[in-house]
Amino acid sequence: MSSKLSESLLTDQNAYYFNLLSDRYHPLHPIWEANLKKRFGVNFKPIFVLPSRHSDLFEDENYIVIKPHPDPGFETSSPSADTFSVLAADDLNRQFSSNEFVRELIAKLLVKQEQVFVLSLTSVGLAFDHPKVKVLGPDPAVAARFDDKAEHLNVFRHLGFSMNHTWVYSSYDELHAKHTEYPFFLSAAFSSAGSDSKRIESRHELTSYFESIRSLNKSNHFIAARLLKDIVNAPNASAIVLGENNTLVVCITDQILRGHQYLGNIYPSSVDKRHRSMIVEMTEAVGNYLSQHGFRGLFGLDFLITSAGHCYALDLNPRRQGSYQCNVLMSKEIDLVDLEQRAIFDEALPALQDKKFSPPFCWAHSKIMPYRANATLGDAFEIGTSTPFDKVGTHYAAAWYPKGSVLSGGAAGHYSRTDISRERLLAVLERDVDELITQLYSYPASGS
Repeated sequence: MSSKLSESLLTDQNAYYFNLLSDRYHPLHPIWEANLKKRFGVNFKPIFVLPSRHSDLFEDENYIVIKPHPDPGFETSSPSADTFSVLAADDLNRQFSSNEFVRELIAKLLVKQEQVFVLSLTSVGLAFDHPKVKVLGPDPAVAARFDDKAEHLNVFRHLGFSMNHTWVYSSYDELHAKHTEYPFFLSAAFSSAGSDSKRIESRHELTSYFESIRSLNKSNHFIAARLLKDIVNAPNASAIVLGENNTLVVCITDQILRGHQYLGNIYPSSVDKRHRSMIVEMTEAVGNYLSQHGFRGLFGLDFLITSAGHCYALDLNPRRQGSYQCNVLMSKEIDLVDLEQRAIFDEALPALQDKKFSPPFCWAHSKIMPYRANATLGDAFEIGTSTPFDKVGTHYAAAWYPKGSVLSGGAAGHYSRTDISRERLLAVLERDVDELITQLYSYPASGS
């Protein structure tokens, strides 16, 4: 572990919070800090928690690098100090929560400030027993319960949703011994963005899959699903639980996928009026159910729509989603970060109208994701305007880590764009992202 912290961090007049949101959410930091200042009357500054040090182009004033071990599927043959992996958010949370340096720093900060806040993509894995350490999100225990894919099925059944045929196996051994229907789609208990999920064609592929997944998932149950071959769309809903039986749908997008791997979202969704109504109804039902179990804050639902018109709820994401940055920036009339904080701190809510979230333009974002693991990084870059939501037709792209570093898992860059034309937006995004992938990554020769 390494760090870069201001010499005056423990003596100045600022309050500090830990920011575990990944780099693609950088444009939101001033918004969070302004909202915290409005509530508590003091300037807030972030301590970033990173998987590796930033390049000089993006190096922030205060940061901690928590160097994880790469996941089993991303082992490199030439490990070095410059090899890093962008961990799943819950894994990063666990390493952060158990880190002795972090705990000592929190104790020192609490001498000068009333509370220490922690901001992450998800609350799952954050564990602090100190009453003055506050997670800026849903209660971690509640979020962890609803992060389990088997629990997603329980929620959907309870609410009477139409569902694809699934099997839940208590262990890999049971799955291997009992499952006979091939091909099928397989998910581990705790997975997101397509990680630890795969189409399985044979027993050999099943064995390879198990060897590659996170250790957390190896000792848990597995969810097998009938393979749907007629999928025409994979929309996603973002929503916020503001109070008991008070759920607001923020937006509906289409997911941008590479196979089953999540890359980003495009707004608005191409779903028809009937399916949009179904998605809103199901999302509100799930949010209200979550609210009755103590959940407050943002969540999302992934859906699959088939050529026959079936609309299946697929995954419940009890957290901020990949489109979070765009969700915040898309509306000039509603401050989504303020709404989050009102829900977190149990404050009075303003009068809201769903249509105020709907901008008169299109937007899309995508990870700049390498095609292979163990990619060597080229030059870091910052391209375009960091506020493409302020001028429709502009874009922003950034990559944050030093040239020569080896990325063993995850993405090292991100891209976002706005436009009036959805068709043109998608075409330009696909072209630009492909060019940036070629520019940013190089790969070891086969067999090396």
